[in-house]
Amino acid sequence: MIVANAYFKFKILKQYKYLRDKGIELDYKALTKGKTRKAYLAQLSSPHRAELEAFGKSLSNLIRFVLIGFGLLLLLFLYFYIFCA
Repeated sequence: MIVANAYFKFKILKQYKYLRDKGIELDYKALTKGKTRKAYLAQLSSPHRAELEAFGKSLSNLIRFVLIGFGLLLLLFLYFYIFCA
C-alpha cells in the first residue's frame, strides 16, 4: 500500500509541476468530482485540457485509494480487536 501511495503522489506532483510551469490555474473542487470535472473541462478552451483531465483523474484515484486503504486498516483493526482480544 505504501508503494502504491508513493506512486500516486509522485505522479500527481509531476503532473502538478508541469501544469504550474505552463501557468495553468487549477480549480481543485472541479477536478476531484467526476461530473463537475467534465463540466469544468468542457467550458475550457485550453490546449492543455488532456493534462488537466489526467491530473483530475489521478487526484480522484489518490483520494479513492486513501479512503479504501483507511477502510481496510479500520476493518483489520476491528477484526483483531473483536476476535483476538
